[in-house]
Amino acid sequence: MARKRLPQAQDLLSAVWTLTKSRQDVERLLAHIVQAQSEAIALAAAYGATHPELATLVNVSRQRIGQIVDQVDIAGLQPSAISRQAYQIEEWPGDVMSALATLAHPADVDDVEYRDRIRRETAVVYGQAEADRRHDARSAVLASLSADPERRAEIAAHTERARHQISGAES
Repeated sequence: MARKRLPQAQDLLSAVWTLTKSRQDVERLLAHIVQAQSEAIALAAAYGATHPELATLVNVSRQRIGQIVDQVDIAGLQPSAISRQAYQIEEWPGDVMSALATLAHPADVDDVEYRDRIRRETAVVYGQAEADRRHDARSAVLASLSADPERRAEIAAHTERARHQISGAES
C-alpha cells in the first residue's frame, strides 16, 4: 500500500520536477552556448585574435584558449554564421536574460574587481581609449549615486523587480 503524502509534499514534489526540467533545458542551452563560444574562439584565433585577447574576454587562461582552439575543427565555420548565432543566443529569452544581467551586474555595483575586468574586456574589444572613457563615465555615475539616495532606491527597486521577474513571483 502506497504511503499517503501531505498536499504540501505533493506540491513540493511537483515544484522539484518542474525545476528539474527547467534546469535540464537550461543545461542543454548552456551546452549549445559553450559549443558556439568554442567555435567562435577557434575561428577568432584563426582570423588573428591573440590568445591573450581571447583569454581576457572569456576569463580563462591562455592555455585553456589553446586547448579550445586545438579541439575545434573550424572547417566549414563562417564568421557571419557565428555572428548570427551569437546575436540569436543573446536574445534568448530577452526579458529573463535582461533580468539576470540586472541581478548579476546591478547599476549601483561598487565592485572594483568587476569594474577592472569590464575595463580590460572593453579594451580588448574597443581599444584602451574607449575602455578608459567608459570606465570614467561609470565611475562618475557611481559617484553621483552615493550622493543621491533617491536614485539608489530606484535602482534597488529595479533590481527587486528583476528578481521577481526571474522567480515568477508577483511584483
